[in-house]
Amino acid sequence: CERWRVRTDCAHDLMVTATLVFAGGDGQVTAFDRKSGGKQWTADVDGKAYGLAAASGRLFVSTDTGTIYAFRSP
Repeated sequence: CERWRVRTDCAHDLMVTATLVFAGGDGQVTAFDRKSGGKQWTADVDGKAYGLAAASGRLFVSTDTGTIYAFRSP
């Protein structure tokens, strides 16, 4: 059963956590609320965000340029 639908330019990778859905795209990564689909956060990255992983309260993003990013909540 479909809970929500949202348009996004982030079509390279998708990862779901307990509360968020992360989507990686060209030059950006975006987080959506898992229950409502509302956009919670977005960040710019260098290249295409192909690899997403979460651990210890952090989001790790790898891109096709060889850059790895680590994001965490403030």
